[in-house]
Amino acid sequence: MVSPHPSYPPLEMASAGMQVVANAYEGKDLSLRAPNIRSVYGLNPQALAAKIGEAVIAASPGRIVAPVSVGAPHSVAPTLRWRDVVDSIW
Repeated sequence: MVSPHPSYPPLEMASAGMQVVANAYEGKDLSLRAPNIRSVYGLNPQALAAKIGEAVIAASPGRIVAPVSVGAPHSVAPTLRWRDVVDSIW
């Protein structure tokens, strides 16, 4: 399934240190959030196989993988504080 929403399992797996392959979508590239996430552009069997191959090579057999920090999503939208929004309404 090609979808714009990544769901939480890929982010949870990445934060646990697992290698993750996810589809890229217009405006969404999870590989910008963690080094162990690989985004597939132009989703087709060859591109998917290539990214899976990269993930397999990156995952050393028998190695315990340290958790990684998954960064905040990249956005051009301004950061809003909820208090400022509430104050602007009242």
